[in-house]
Amino acid sequence: MLNKQVQYIKKHKIFLIIVLIVIIGISYFFYNKYQTNKKNAEISYVISKVEKGNIVSSISGTGQVSDSNQIELKPKVSGEVVYLNLKNGQVIKEGDVLAKIDSSDIQKTVRDAKANLDSAKISLDKLKKSADSISLLQAQNALDQAKEAKQNAQDNIDNTYEDAYNSISSAFLDMPDIITDLDNILHSSEISENEITVWDGQNNSDALISTIDSFLNKNKLETFQKSSEKDYSTARLKYDSSFDNYKKSTRYSSNKVIEDLLNKTLEAVKSISQAAKSENNYLSAWSDYRIQDDLEVFTSVSEYQTSLSSDISKINSHLSTLSTIQRSFEDNREALTDADRTITEKTELLKDLENGTDPLDIKAQELFVQQKQNTLNDAYEQLTDYTIKAPFDGIVAEVTTKKGDDVSSGTSIATLITGKQIAEVSLNEVDISQIEVGQKATLTFDAVEDLSITGEVVEVASIGSSSSNVVSYNVKINFDTQDERIKPGMSVSASIIINSKQDIIVVSSSAVKTKNNVKYVEIPDENVGVSDSVGIVLTKIPKQQIVETGISDDTSVEITSGLSEGDLIITKTINSSKSSSSNSSSSTKSSTNATKSILGGDDGPPMMR
Repeated sequence: MLNKQVQYIKKHKIFLIIVLIVIIGISYFFYNKYQTNKKNAEISYVISKVEKGNIVSSISGTGQVSDSNQIELKPKVSGEVVYLNLKNGQVIKEGDVLAKIDSSDIQKTVRDAKANLDSAKISLDKLKKSADSISLLQAQNALDQAKEAKQNAQDNIDNTYEDAYNSISSAFLDMPDIITDLDNILHSSEISENEITVWDGQNNSDALISTIDSFLNKNKLETFQKSSEKDYSTARLKYDSSFDNYKKSTRYSSNKVIEDLLNKTLEAVKSISQAAKSENNYLSAWSDYRIQDDLEVFTSVSEYQTSLSSDISKINSHLSTLSTIQRSFEDNREALTDADRTITEKTELLKDLENGTDPLDIKAQELFVQQKQNTLNDAYEQLTDYTIKAPFDGIVAEVTTKKGDDVSSGTSIATLITGKQIAEVSLNEVDISQIEVGQKATLTFDAVEDLSITGEVVEVASIGSSSSNVVSYNVKINFDTQDERIKPGMSVSASIIINSKQDIIVVSSSAVKTKNNVKYVEIPDENVGVSDSVGIVLTKIPKQQIVETGISDDTSVEITSGLSEGDLIITKTINSSKSSSSNSSSSTKSSTNATKSILGGDDGPPMMR
């Protein structure tokens, strides 16, 4: 078999060599093509530096030059008219104050905003000021005072234990006699023995009931009797329990024993005070019913009432003293807790002063100051809305309000006639919400080439008109300059400026991407420089930096956080395999796949740098 194969190879040697050469050639061709395609498939990135710039944000609309020069004067805010300088036929000049709306609320807002800004600035100054010897000494003194306050609170607690035991002992000097009096008033037989002719051995409580003739009064008195018996029984139990604990204690007992004894003694004193009050009510009711029936009041009952009056005075005095001591424990413990908290705060403050101010704290406070400044600026801007000025030179055609009237935002208070030309522009219901009286505009005209003039919004319609299910609103724009070439009815295009900012962080709109409602830009993860329009190839996958945006125009967007001036960002991604480029805002699938791991897949949010 082997010999046959050898013979076959020798016989077809030339043919086999040709076949081998062809195979090698084809392999070489496809290898070169693969390498070329691989090279062509490389993705390059256009890298730019973040810079500061200006953005003017505007809304565009079209309309016609109006043949009417009447304007409705409408306030931007609601409230009471406190000043009115308007009369029919009155000649007005641009900038004249025509009316004022009550601004007391917004003035308070301005004052508060200014106070908050001043406070924030003071705090910033304190942070920036390095700790001097006086500040360190003051911080140390504050810490020492806090430690002293803690020691005082602890000493007060220790002294209160001594006061508590003395007050408890004083209470137990009087309580035995008082509890005995309460028992005798209810359970002795002195009334039966001394006041009733026929003695039948009744205790005082029952004897009092038996000496009332009226059935109704007797029932009422039985209610007082039951209450007295119940309160006495409760007082007796608490007294016996606390008295047993008192006998077991000494002045040298532990703080816990003394405090428990204080609480039980206080409860016993409260119960005895209530029992004495109930028995006094019982005797008083009995005396009242006897007097109603023209019967004598027993001498022993009067003596009981006198004794109860003295007992109540004593027991209430002890109640006040013991309650004060109990509150003293609570107050001193709270003072001890406050002192511990203050010591912690003062210790940290002293440590911060010794270590110096954290730069991050200064940066945070600077941002806080800027926020307060913005709030004040907004308040000042709102305040100007309460003063209504003439938007142009003209004549007052009709006044529709008077001083003292309440007016609403957007409601006409007068009709003005202007000698200047006016453009009426139509805007949709989305754009109209951003238009306000006083905004500047740029106007161009189809019929007059290369003519561009400025104007100002003087009226915004509050009611729209609908056509083919599309709602539109008219906006009137007063021309700043007059041109004889402009005629009524001419078509006009207006660009109304709704916002503008200077010296802000600005990037190309194409650089900002959005994923899962999170905005971000791509940044190179390696040391590279600014590239030309051809772009450069990166060796590492770009990183994502989350950003917050502000205003924008057709080409640029403001970055309010996430980037600083001088940062490098990717503004365009170029896929050379297709000889085409795509903006960063809609990058190719290859770019998306290349960065998907950084974004956390299709659903994951961008990662912060």
